[in-house]
Amino acid sequence: MTKPRNNEDGLLAAHLAKRLTAYSAAAGLVLAMSPQAESAIHWFHPSTPFEVDHSHTKTIDMDNDGTGDISFGLQPMGKTFWSLAVNRKNAAGRFDGTGRLVRRLEKGSMVTPSLDADAAVLMNERYFTTCYPANGTNTSIICRWWTVWGDGAFNKEAKGYVGVKFRGGSGKDYNGWVHFTGGNDPADLSGTIDEWAYEDSGGAIKAGAVTSQAAHAFLSDLSGNGSPELALLQVTQGSSFGGSVLIRDIATGDEIRQVQCLGPLFRPVSMARISNVDGNGNPALAILGVRENAAKEILAVRVELRNPASGELIRNIGFSKGCRPVALRWLNRDMNGSGVGELAVLGTHPDGGRSMVEIRDLLTGALVKRITVGPDSTVESIGLSYSNDLNGNGSQELVVLQRKAATQVSHLKVVDTGTGRTIKTIPCLSESWIPVDIASIGDLNGNGSLEQGVLARSATGEKVVVKIMDLRAGKALRNVSFNSAFLPQKLAAGDINGDGVYDLGVLGINLLDATTGIEIRDPVTRSLIKTILIP
Repeated sequence: MTKPRNNEDGLLAAHLAKRLTAYSAAAGLVLAMSPQAESAIHWFHPSTPFEVDHSHTKTIDMDNDGTGDISFGLQPMGKTFWSLAVNRKNAAGRFDGTGRLVRRLEKGSMVTPSLDADAAVLMNERYFTTCYPANGTNTSIICRWWTVWGDGAFNKEAKGYVGVKFRGGSGKDYNGWVHFTGGNDPADLSGTIDEWAYEDSGGAIKAGAVTSQAAHAFLSDLSGNGSPELALLQVTQGSSFGGSVLIRDIATGDEIRQVQCLGPLFRPVSMARISNVDGNGNPALAILGVRENAAKEILAVRVELRNPASGELIRNIGFSKGCRPVALRWLNRDMNGSGVGELAVLGTHPDGGRSMVEIRDLLTGALVKRITVGPDSTVESIGLSYSNDLNGNGSQELVVLQRKAATQVSHLKVVDTGTGRTIKTIPCLSESWIPVDIASIGDLNGNGSLEQGVLARSATGEKVVVKIMDLRAGKALRNVSFNSAFLPQKLAAGDINGDGVYDLGVLGINLLDATTGIEIRDPVTRSLIKTILIP
């Protein structure tokens, strides 16, 4: 069977250059029945480490909800020794260890807190006395106290991670870790705490893990070996945010560079690859972020354009703060004559749930159009994609992945960017499937429309598929199955093996071992091309 070529250049005319597509970003992991449920690692790093010793006990509020979850302090362990221990504040708490002892975890180790105890020992001392006659007589006795190390994984200045499970303010149990360094004197047990983190979905976490993955995209070769690259948008979330883009060679797995982005005030949401910046043909990355206050009120929405080869900031483009951003797409059919195409951001109004796509010029940042695509919270907008002109008026079409709240049935809403009107609505998933993401993957059957890949998982969690939808015919072409051990987060498309067909890349997380993976498959043959595991 000969695979059809991706003929986007012909379909979208002069301004539709062949490109690699990035996927939209409905925030976070897909959990329970909600495709928008966020999942992230929350990391806390106090400016001054906390001291724990004979006069200092420290309580840690792992999830920053105002209630202490665990505490560190000294306690007697019988008549002959003292211990420095970690104590739970709720009976649901667990520790990573055996017997009465905490296990010291190395960075990257799985946190497996199964020890059901009110307290678990980090360090411990034993003391005893030696008495002997003074001056060789029995009338005078001299006694000396001796202190030696007892059991404890953090004795003798050992440092590492303490694995914990705690019950959060929501009543849900979370896994996390605390970094602890023991002191050097058994006679004066002490230690320091300098950071901790937890994973907020109830899934697994690795010791020392501080980042979550928000998005990925495929790039053309940057290292000169002819292999495409992977760009991974990472988030560090704690008292503030940190965003970075990790660029890796797909063939070798080598890290090429890591680029900081957005700054500490913006939460990274989505990322897209764009092929044309300032009309010079240079590829770039567009990174979507939102700034919120403690009450989750939206203060600013911004798209940052960066050169992936150098990491250089090209420009910032501000978007309306009226909607909470969900997804980002590049529309490369020029709508206003600037010659470089536009950026489209899908957002949802925090009051009422109305969905809107805001389109701005890539060169100037000027507003081009706002299009309402969802009336209210009865229809949830999950992902954003695009297609070529389907109704013959010369305008590119938006494709919005949506789900009805009442029926849990999902559909594709196809909207004309020129008129803002809905062209058609195509059912795509029954109520037994949870929609996750959507991406355009080119014309696979030669009928002149760009097929859409709809990433979904079964409600039972047993299946993960990308359903390939033909917009012109209004029906599914096929399902491509992916590894269901990885909970799917995002979908990206790009020509990985150079055959002219956009391959499917699904980003997912294994909640049992906290492994992040990207599985790449051919959309026509369904064959596995590559699996990339992120350390």
